[in-house]
Amino acid sequence: MECRLCLHAVLEDASPEDAALAFPCDCRGSPVHWGCLRRWQQAQVQRAAEAARSADEARARAATCEVCGARLAAAGGRKRPLAERAVCRAHGGEGKVALRRVPTLSRASRNFSEFSAADGQEVEVLEQDDTGEFFRVRARKAPRYREQGSAALAEGWIRHICRWSLARCAARLRPPCQRRGCPRLTGARRGTLRACRRAPPRRT
Repeated sequence: MECRLCLHAVLEDASPEDAALAFPCDCRGSPVHWGCLRRWQQAQVQRAAEAARSADEARARAATCEVCGARLAAAGGRKRPLAERAVCRAHGGEGKVALRRVPTLSRASRNFSEFSAADGQEVEVLEQDDTGEFFRVRARKAPRYREQGSAALAEGWIRHICRWSLARCAARLRPPCQRRGCPRLTGARRGTLRACRRAPPRRT
C-alpha cells in the first residue's frame, strides 16, 4: 500500500519507526508513513504561524485529518467519549450548534463547516479531544447553519456537550436521588457524567 502523502510504499532513508505505515484516522485504505505525517504536521504549524493564526488553531489543525475530520492518533491513542450519544444544547439565538472542522477555540469562519446540530437534537459522539473541551459528533438530518436545507448526515466538532444520552434518555436525566443506594444518574455538564456509587437498595 502507498502512503497518501508521499505516494510511495517505502520511505527511503528513514528509521523503521518513520517508515512504518499506519492508519492514524478514520480514512479507510489510506495509510501514511509516520515520518510523512510528522512532516505534514510541522508544515501545518509553520503555515499557521505565517498566517498569524493562534497556537490553539495550529495545534488543532496539526492533530486533525483534513479529509475525515478525526484526530490523528496512534493505535489505541484515541480518547473515547463517556457515552455514544448526547443531546446538543444551543446557547445562541440561532437554535443551532455549528459543526467545526477542527477542535479549536478560534471563531474564524474557516474553522466551521456549513452544517450544524439543532438544539435538542441527539447526536452520535465519535471521540473526544485531548483537552476534553471538544467532541466529534455525527448528526443526522443536519441543518445548514446559515441557510435553508439540511444534509442527511454531517460530522464535525462541537464544544461542551451539556447532556449525555445514556440509553437514549439524556433529556430525562433526573437530579440525584437522596435515598441511600440509588443508582440514578446525575446531570452532566462539560463532558462529565456521574452516577450514584452506592449499592442498590435492598429488596424486602
